[in-house]
Amino acid sequence: MSSNSILCGIGDRFIAKLDEVFKLVATGNSATSSKKWVKSINHQLRLHYQALRNSESLGISRKLHTHIAHLKRYKHLFNSLAHVGAGHKNTRSRRVHWEDINSVFAGRIRTGIIINKRHIDVQNFLDDAYFLFKTRINKILRNSFQTMKVNAVFCGEFIKQSKVSESHNFKYFNTKNAIIDLGTELKTWFQDNIIDKILNKLDQFSEKDSNWALYKILNFEAMLEPLSEESSTKSTKYQKHTAFSVGYYFKCSYDDNLSFYKSHRGADCVQWFSNELETISKFIDTKLTTVVPMNMSQVQEMEFRLATICHICEKPFKDTEDHKKTRDHNHLTGMYRGASHNSCNLNYKNSFSVPIVLHNLSNYDGHFIISEVAKTGSIYLLPINKERYISFTKTMPHSNIKFRFIDSFRFLAESLDKLSSYLTNNELLNLRKEFHDLDDGKFKLLTRKGVFPYDYIDKIDKLQVTQLPDQEEFYNKLMDNNISDEDYRHAQNIWNKFEIKNL
Repeated sequence: MSSNSILCGIGDRFIAKLDEVFKLVATGNSATSSKKWVKSINHQLRLHYQALRNSESLGISRKLHTHIAHLKRYKHLFNSLAHVGAGHKNTRSRRVHWEDINSVFAGRIRTGIIINKRHIDVQNFLDDAYFLFKTRINKILRNSFQTMKVNAVFCGEFIKQSKVSESHNFKYFNTKNAIIDLGTELKTWFQDNIIDKILNKLDQFSEKDSNWALYKILNFEAMLEPLSEESSTKSTKYQKHTAFSVGYYFKCSYDDNLSFYKSHRGADCVQWFSNELETISKFIDTKLTTVVPMNMSQVQEMEFRLATICHICEKPFKDTEDHKKTRDHNHLTGMYRGASHNSCNLNYKNSFSVPIVLHNLSNYDGHFIISEVAKTGSIYLLPINKERYISFTKTMPHSNIKFRFIDSFRFLAESLDKLSSYLTNNELLNLRKEFHDLDDGKFKLLTRKGVFPYDYIDKIDKLQVTQLPDQEEFYNKLMDNNISDEDYRHAQNIWNKFEIKNL
């Protein structure tokens, strides 16, 4: 048996002894005894750190690392007994405490434990732990690394009782690594990746009829590993994608005459789209802030006089300022909507948040847009991690409009190609509007998903080639495949039928 294994055994017995001694010292409130045990703990910490430096076994290293966490906890608890007369205010510093410990794992910039001092409820303990965690994370993000991956370990002492005996044991509940960067909303991240995961694991452990009951909340260990650009991904970069074409459809909810499609091709297409957003924001802002006068018919006037409930909240009218009857109308069209409470009418406002729906925003297309639209005004990202986004919101300068970019892929049950195949030609209204002069044969060709030689177009000048590239030029290096003969025949048919002049 190695010396490190022997030390692990000694550490197990010493930590078990500490729990018994602490109860006795705490009852006697002896400052002298506390200092004595702190000295013994410091000696064990030195032995454990020395063993860690020489350890070649990952299992032994983890065991020593766990012992250090427990020793740090008891050191803090014994030290707290020595400070008598400090009062009994229930402040966070008296409930939880952060201790930095040296990590045994290469590359970790910080490993810390949050020691429980008073909590008996796991949820309350983790809520307090969040504030200490947030302080450390924000400091690292500001001063050291902009991206890191974090996992945590919750440690509790569990008890199993039988008719003749009582057993105590430490149990550990781990969370998976998750990315934190400058755009992460820490409270949401901590709730989703730490609190929910740990509480769920504790519930599952309890439901397995293990007969182990949580006896004491010991600590919460956080392990933080920095991610450099090289270490944050296992991907190999082999080409840079540059957008050269942007198209969008503007849909008006109340007047389809205001709906339109626009597109632009060129190296400046993303900048063009950003400029379009500014123009659209001013147009929408003007529409939303201009109140079209109400136009009521005699029938609607009669309906208003006879109305007894608010058409918005469906509650009766009263002789008070907030609940008196008023005429509610659509400020965009001037159309009368119904009788409403005065307060309901005032709160029934148009939203200045405009959704922009992009397909595959989270994984790919959002990257082309964000860098350009972020140049002016403010932008709020809701990230999955550093590379992917759930959505982002752009506040437009010189207007009240906020554009919220969302990914249609998150709301669709199947691919766009599959979903569009369910529509008949008569239901493809927007496509027909743009290609109204096509006969049915040509129009049907547009309803099938096409192909494009992405790897072949390695510079924008190739868009001017005057013939369809050979089938081999449609090879996709990333996916390591080529298009089918049927897909290439379809591309040839499109090229010839529409008399296409260049790519």
